[in-house]
Amino acid sequence: MEEAKYSWGDEGLQWAARLDVTTDELVMQVTIPNKSYLAIGFGEDMRGTDMIIWRWKDDVVEVDNLFSTGYTTPESDGTDFLTTTIEDSKDRQHKIFTTRRALDTGSKDDFVVPLDKPIVMCYAYRTGSGDFIEHQEHDIFSVMFSSSGIASKGSLDLS
Repeated sequence: MEEAKYSWGDEGLQWAARLDVTTDELVMQVTIPNKSYLAIGFGEDMRGTDMIIWRWKDDVVEVDNLFSTGYTTPESDGTDFLTTTIEDSKDRQHKIFTTRRALDTGSKDDFVVPLDKPIVMCYAYRTGSGDFIEHQEHDIFSVMFSSSGIASKGSLDLS
């Protein structure tokens, strides 16, 4: 199936997503260098937003489901439904996370991903530390998952 793919920064951060129509799950592949994190949110900003973070700092590798109430460090929402595998890139300079998430997790704080409709998402990342601390790098993007299994960059005007 086709995936939507985004790249940010000069350090090789990537987020790609596709829909697994057999399981009704998003399959996200995230690539990040050491001492960095990438977080995505199912919404246009950090207010009342379901988020996922992927983080790598030396021996610490983490994926967590978060809920952000505002412009502060989001807390884990306490759910454990993300399924993730982690591997090294061929040059061992990046970790590649493959995370699966149900379209509808059943959790009250989690975004229900619609099909055949573009959705606005946000992202934030930080490199050079790996600590989950304030970032300067952030923006919004849009993506759409079709019921036929195609994921594409959304058509929403985000200017």
